[in-house]
Amino acid sequence: AVGLDCVSMTFVKRYANLLIGPLTHIFNLILVKNQIALCWKRGKTYYICQDKFTMNRMDYGPITIINSIPEI
Repeated sequence: AVGLDCVSMTFVKRYANLLIGPLTHIFNLILVKNQIALCWKRGKTYYICQDKFTMNRMDYGPITIINSIPEI
């Protein structure tokens, strides 16, 4: 599934050889500065029905769609 950044994991896998350098640099900066970009912390939460045809709020479970790059 595509995250909020609209980058699919298929894209990341296909171009891993080209992305490894820039992503390594970005991740190293995150470690050195002890800061992560706010846009990478964001996610969109959806509630998925766990039981068919129910109106009870307790029958819904949350899932969160996050950005693809920080998921690596």
